[in-house]
Amino acid sequence: MKKHILHIPYSKRSVCNGAHGIHCVRNTFRARNTSHIHSLFIWCGIGLLWLCTACTEQDEFSAAILQPLTFIIDEPLPFQEMTAGSGNTAAQPSGRDDSHARPHTRIADSGKAVSWENNDKIYLAAAITVSTSTTYAYSTATYNGSTKKWSALTPPISAPAGANVNVEAIYAKGTLSGNTMTLADNSIIMKASTKNIKVTAPAEPINLTFLSTQVRVEVAGMDNGITPTSSLANIPQSIDIQPAKGSFSITTASKTNFISGNGVYYVFPGGINLETSNHKVIALTNTRVNSSYFLDMSGRGGHVRPDGDIHVGDYYYSDGTWSDGGYRLLTDGTFLQENVPPLAGKTCIGIVFAVGHSDYDTSNYRNTGIRQDKCQAYVIALKDAGAECRWGVPGPVVGCSVSNNGSYPEKDWSGYLYTKKIDDYATANGSGLDPENFDGYPATYYAKIAYETQVAAPATSSGWFLPAIGQLYEIWQQKDLLHNIIPDHRRYWSSSEDSANTSLSVLVLDVAATPVSQRISSLNKHDRYSDPNGTYSWAILAF
Repeated sequence: MKKHILHIPYSKRSVCNGAHGIHCVRNTFRARNTSHIHSLFIWCGIGLLWLCTACTEQDEFSAAILQPLTFIIDEPLPFQEMTAGSGNTAAQPSGRDDSHARPHTRIADSGKAVSWENNDKIYLAAAITVSTSTTYAYSTATYNGSTKKWSALTPPISAPAGANVNVEAIYAKGTLSGNTMTLADNSIIMKASTKNIKVTAPAEPINLTFLSTQVRVEVAGMDNGITPTSSLANIPQSIDIQPAKGSFSITTASKTNFISGNGVYYVFPGGINLETSNHKVIALTNTRVNSSYFLDMSGRGGHVRPDGDIHVGDYYYSDGTWSDGGYRLLTDGTFLQENVPPLAGKTCIGIVFAVGHSDYDTSNYRNTGIRQDKCQAYVIALKDAGAECRWGVPGPVVGCSVSNNGSYPEKDWSGYLYTKKIDDYATANGSGLDPENFDGYPATYYAKIAYETQVAAPATSSGWFLPAIGQLYEIWQQKDLLHNIIPDHRRYWSSSEDSANTSLSVLVLDVAATPVSQRISSLNKHDRYSDPNGTYSWAILAF
C-alpha cells in the first residue's frame, strides 16, 4: 500500500509585520495593522499562508514552537462487498458469502485494486485548539499520477506545539462556485478523518485513510428487452469545501429514474428502490457507507434478493458466513425455494430459520461471539443432537417460561437465556450438565455440550443452545424452507417450562402429532418417552 507524505518546508518567519501581507483562514481571528498584537498570534511567511490561531498571554509566539503539519495518505479502502465477514460497525461487511463475489473498486467495474488517479484532489479542514480557543484552516492537495505522489498542501497548515488537532478530509469531483462544489453525476465521494492529535515538536505525520461515504450498487441482468420501469435513490448534490466548523456535510436529494440500465451506481446510504419490466422489485433499506451490493435483475419476476441480506433457508457455514439458500419472495406475496446448493469448499453446519432479533427473545448476546445485545438471525443444526433423553429434575422450577406459553408458543423465544439458566442451575445444585442423571438436565447437555463436540459453533456466534418453544414452533412453521432436514416423526424438547405447571412439565414440539393443533404439547420433565417417536434435543444458535 502506497503512502504519500504531504510535507511543507518550515519557515522561520513566524511573526507578521507591516512588510508582509496577512491572509487568515475563514472563521479565524483577523489581523489588524497595528504595532502591537495582544490578542492573537499569526503564522505567516513569504509565499505561505500560515494558520491563524488564538494567543496565549504572550504577545507573540517564537518561531521555534510553530510546527508545519504533514500528512500520510494511504490508498483508499475498497468498497466492502456484502459477502463475507460479520459486523455492526461502520463499513463492515455483513457476513454473506455467495457466487456473486467480485472485486469492488472506486473505478466502476474495472476489477483493479482501489487506487488514486491523476489530478484527484482532496480538501482538508483542520480544527486546531489551543487552550479553549479553536481555529479552522482549509487546504487542498492534488495527486500526480505520473510521480505517484501528492502535491504539497495549498495553502500549507501549521500549528503550535501542544495544540490539539482534528482533521477531516474529503475527495469529490464536481464544479466549484466559491466554496460550494456541485457534484458530478454518479461521482464517488470519500472521507478521511482523525481526531485528538497532539502536535509535537517536530510534528509527527498525520495518517489519513479514505473510504467512501456512499453505497455502491452494481446492476446486471437488464438484457434482452428488460428495462427499468422505476427507480429511486438518494443522490449527493453538493459540498461546502470550507465548512464553518471543520466538518464536511453533503447535501443530498431523492432522484427518480436514476438507474437507467446495467452498470455501477453510487448513491447515498438509506433506501434504494428499483423495478424492472420483467416485474422484478428491489427495496434495499438501511444500507451502510462503503458497502457494495450486486443486483441481478434477470430471470423471472419477484423481489430481488440483494447480496448481504439474510433470509430463511440460507446455508450457514462453520466459518460464520452464510450464502443464498434459494428463498424467493414473489410479487404476489407467495414464495418459492429455488434449488441453490451450498458453496463448494465450505462446511455447512446449519440453516437459517428466522431473521432479525425476535421481539420475544430476552436473551442478551453481548458476552457471546456476537458481541452485542441483539442477534441478526437464528440457525438450526442440520440434525438433532443425538440420543433420546430426559429433560431434567421434576419439582424444581428453573425459571424458563413466559405466561401462557402453551397456548401462545410464538411469544416464548429466549432459548439462549433459558439454556444458561439451566446450566447455572445444574452447576449450583449438582455436578453440572450430564447426559443421564436428572439433575444433569440431559436435554440441555445434548444441545449445548454433546452437539458442540460433534459440530463446533463459529466463534462469532452464540454457541449451540436448546431452543425455547417459540423457536421450535418457528422451525416447524418454516420447515418447507429448511431443505428437508425436519423429519416427519419424533418429538423435540424445548428449554421452556410449561407455564401451566412449571415444576413438573416442559413444552415439546411433536412433528407427528395430529391434529396440527397438538404439535405443541406438554410432557413430564423426568420421562424419557422412549416410544417409536422418541424425544430428542435439537440444537440451535444465534449470530
